[in-house]
Amino acid sequence: MVSEDSAAVAGILLAAGGVTLHRITGVAAYDAAASISIGLLLGWIAYALGRDTKDLLIGEAADPELRLDIVATVAENPTSTGCSKS
Repeated sequence: MVSEDSAAVAGILLAAGGVTLHRITGVAAYDAAASISIGLLLGWIAYALGRDTKDLLIGEAADPELRLDIVATVAENPTSTGCSKS
């Protein structure tokens, strides 16, 4: 998922910024603020992933056209799935 990768990069940038500002200024609040921001970012990503997963688990139906394409693909190559045309 793109948002997971983006969140990872954003977390690294936040951490680097917080540590850098702490080292330059000697004020630990920058490091703490970066840590809190990373925690909030991770919480938001967890919420988004949970929401998407819930929709899939509840039974969000696939598009009928997509389902027909899947059935046709499996029917064309039955040996790859262990199925046979009988």
